[in-house]
Amino acid sequence: MRHVRTSSRLVLILALATLVLGGCGGGSSSSVPPTAAITSVYESFFGSTGSAAEVQGMTPQLQAAYVKSRSGSLGKGTSATVSKVVVQSSAACKSAGVPAPCAEVTYTIAVNGTPALPNATGYATKQGGKWLVAKATFCALEALEGSPPAGCS
Repeated sequence: MRHVRTSSRLVLILALATLVLGGCGGGSSSSVPPTAAITSVYESFFGSTGSAAEVQGMTPQLQAAYVKSRSGSLGKGTSATVSKVVVQSSAACKSAGVPAPCAEVTYTIAVNGTPALPNATGYATKQGGKWLVAKATFCALEALEGSPPAGCS
């Protein structure tokens, strides 16, 4: 009888150890920094393959501004290179005017290979399971060319 209790305890201890240790280690994919996804959306959006769907909170007014930009400053020959992505706290996102979760992105926009906006700082935000260029970043860039479009306020 004593041997049965010891075996039961040993099985219970091993089961608990497996559960506890299973929660440690490599973690889930959600704990992996989103650097690759954010870099991809920034390079796509500011490059020739981008689309308005890559901007958070796209509205018809912002869509019109995006189309206008694509025929001008963000047109052919424009590219972006991301040099740094730092995931921000909820408080930092709020302070930047960007919904959480968010990340601060350091990037360079080049026109025909020549840096036109080096080491710019922008934001990305995750919505609907996808990382997007933050509306605040798009609007700030539009403001560099004049007044921000309707839909940026």
